[in-house]
Amino acid sequence: MKFDGKHGKNTKGFYLALGICLLAVGIAAWTTYDSVVNFTARDEALQSQPSYQATEKTVSGVKESSSSPILSAESSQPETSQTQQKPEPDPISSAPEKTESSQAPVKELEPESEAEPVQETAVEPEQEPDPTPESLSYPIGKSVSQRFSGDNPVYSETMGDWRVHSGADIPAQAGETVTAACAGTVSAVSQDELYGGCVVVTQGELEVYYYGVDEIAVKAGDTVAQGDAIGVLGSVPCESADGDHLHFAVKRAGAWIDPLELLS
Repeated sequence: MKFDGKHGKNTKGFYLALGICLLAVGIAAWTTYDSVVNFTARDEALQSQPSYQATEKTVSGVKESSSSPILSAESSQPETSQTQQKPEPDPISSAPEKTESSQAPVKELEPESEAEPVQETAVEPEQEPDPTPESLSYPIGKSVSQRFSGDNPVYSETMGDWRVHSGADIPAQAGETVTAACAGTVSAVSQDELYGGCVVVTQGELEVYYYGVDEIAVKAGDTVAQGDAIGVLGSVPCESADGDHLHFAVKRAGAWIDPLELLS
């Protein structure tokens, strides 16, 4: 069989057109495939972002998967929107809390302890004991008929025995006023079968005893000044044989002493 030149040219043209068509189809197929792959990859990337899952958790309550990928750079914008949705503390409302906390140390620094010195100064110091008198005045008369005997017993005409004489007898007329030999506080008033009416005045370490007093004008707790009347002269039953007199006795720090050491 013989082929002429015209027939050969037609054959070449056919194959050339076929090749071009196949190339066009291939290019179209590749373009379509590439588009599909890129779209699918981008969609998967968007779905795998933590912000997308966080939004899904907020809306639907679905628990976030532990296999979530690390946050990519493209997820910064969704995360920003999610952050904006979270309630933030109001700086204005939180301001008073800061103010209160800042004022707390100021309250601690308030000089509340200044009242303590005032209380200390307000406390009155303990009163010092009254000074002990250095001398005594005669409560009645100006002489002594029977002296203090100390530890030495003397004979008693009235009792008919020997006994110590613990005071000094000051003679006077019955009914004469008996006065305080020193200032002080009346610590006791009593009646004694042997010594009659008794008044005790205390000052400092001294206790001054007045025996044989009638019509006693003071009571326990009274304060007397030197020379104040405390009664009138009566009698001393256990020394009646010695005439009318005041049995005057003094104790210093609990021990009997000679009244003549202080009488002036």
